[in-house]
Amino acid sequence: MEIEVHADDLGASRAVNRNFFECHDRGVLESASLLVTTDAVEDAFSGVRVRPNLGLSLHLDLFEGQCRTQQHEVPSLTREDGFFNTKPSSLVRAYLFASRHQKEELSRQITRELTAQFEFYFSYELGQKNRRIDSHLHFHVLPFVWPIVEDLCRRHAVARVRMPHTFYFLDGFGTEPWWARCIKAATLTLLSRWQKHRLPSNTPSCVVTGVVSAPAFRTLASRLPENEFIEILFHPGFWSPEGDQTMRPDNPFREVYTSHTRHLESEVLRSQDFTELLRQLRAR
Repeated sequence: MEIEVHADDLGASRAVNRNFFECHDRGVLESASLLVTTDAVEDAFSGVRVRPNLGLSLHLDLFEGQCRTQQHEVPSLTREDGFFNTKPSSLVRAYLFASRHQKEELSRQITRELTAQFEFYFSYELGQKNRRIDSHLHFHVLPFVWPIVEDLCRRHAVARVRMPHTFYFLDGFGTEPWWARCIKAATLTLLSRWQKHRLPSNTPSCVVTGVVSAPAFRTLASRLPENEFIEILFHPGFWSPEGDQTMRPDNPFREVYTSHTRHLESEVLRSQDFTELLRQLRAR
């Protein structure tokens, strides 16, 4: 069984970065997805440079941080200060209920911003193994976004895109209703399968995400075929009653990064139980 242990949202803040690097240095984290729209992106790149074994992906973003292009070029996506003002549900509503002209304009703005993020990320020349992309909250699978991303992937010779055959959402610590996880898994799986035939051949067969614990993943893994290429997707963070002082106060994801759940996922990545479980599964 081929398994990669991955984590999203590197670059969210300097404190989050430190936690990622600890999960790599002292745990089993093998690769990470980098937000390039935050103040901590240079700090993240500095940490990656001295960790050649940590793989990297571009984590496309339209919801958190500040745009990479000029604000006046993407007014539908940002506030006047350049910070993003949308979320997945509002982006979908804006597109679905827009006129033809408005749809075309929104697509142009998305193209401008994602182009700037691609160019920024690939300007660092991080090597062939890091020519990978995914997105914040998986928005790249949306039908009106994917053609834009697909074109950019071709232009930048991207080797791998997160577009699996199946998404699995775990709830290792009892934090989310089962029906919510089922809806997310079904929606992302259907959208992903719709586009999958046009992707590089080394995209994972399935992505296991949600809130991952060793027992929850062990139960799921017993049902997975041995020939699957599995990406186990974590969202490590840390818990602090004071919050994260390196993150802007009005960041809509601030409480998420400092939640107890993200702290627990960080502990899983450094735990002996999860390390041993991976060894057993990879030996199958």
